[in-house]
Amino acid sequence: MKISIALLLMIFAPSYAIADMKSADKHYFEGDYELAFEEYSTEAEQGILKAQIRIAKMYLNAIGTIKDLDRAFFWYEKAADRGSALAQYNVATFYAKGIGRMQDKDLAFKYYSLSAQQGNVDAQTSLAQAYYSGTITDRNYEEAFHWYQKAANNGNNIAQNNMGLLYFQGQGVPKDQKQAYKWFYISGQNGYGLGGKNYRKLEPLFKYGEISLMQKEAKQWLKDNP
Repeated sequence: MKISIALLLMIFAPSYAIADMKSADKHYFEGDYELAFEEYSTEAEQGILKAQIRIAKMYLNAIGTIKDLDRAFFWYEKAADRGSALAQYNVATFYAKGIGRMQDKDLAFKYYSLSAQQGNVDAQTSLAQAYYSGTITDRNYEEAFHWYQKAANNGNNIAQNNMGLLYFQGQGVPKDQKQAYKWFYISGQNGYGLGGKNYRKLEPLFKYGEISLMQKEAKQWLKDNP
C-alpha cells in the first residue's frame, strides 16, 4: 500500500506544478507581477527550472519585487547548474562584467562555453567575441571564427557582420572579399546597420555582375535560413 501511495504522489505531483506554473504565467503576462512573483517563488523553491529562471529575471529587472542582484545570481546559478543554457549565459555575463560580484574571467569563460555548446546564440556570439578580443581567454581567431559562424548560422546579425570582418581581414580563415561581402550583406538585410554600411563600402571593389551574383547568393542563404 505504501508503494502505491508513493507512486500516486510521483504521478500527480507534476500536474500540480504545471497548474501552478500556468497560474504564475497567466498573472505575469497579464501584468500582475507581484502575484506572479509569489507564485514563481513557490515553484522555484520546489525545483521547477522555468520558475527559477523567471524569478531570477524578476530580481534582476525589479519586476514584481525589488532589484536584488545577489538573488538574481543565486537563481540563475541554480538553473545553470541544472543545465539551462539561458541561465548559463546569464551567469557568464554576471562573471564577465562583474555584476554584483567580483569579475571572474575563468568562470565567465566556463559558463559561456557551456551555454554556447548547447546552442544559445547569445553565448556563441559572446564566446566568439571573447576569443577575438582575448578578454576572458587567450586570443584565438580560429576559435572566434568557429563560434561566430555558429552564431551567424543561428541568425545573429552581429555575428554575421563579424564573419564578414574576419573574411575581409583574413583572421582565422583565408582572406576572401566575396565572402566578406556576402556576410556583411546578410547582416545588413537582417537589420544590423553596420553590416549594411560595410557591404556598401566593399562595392567599389567588384564589378556590377559580381555584386548581383553575391547578393543573389546571400538572398538564397537568407531564404534557406529564415
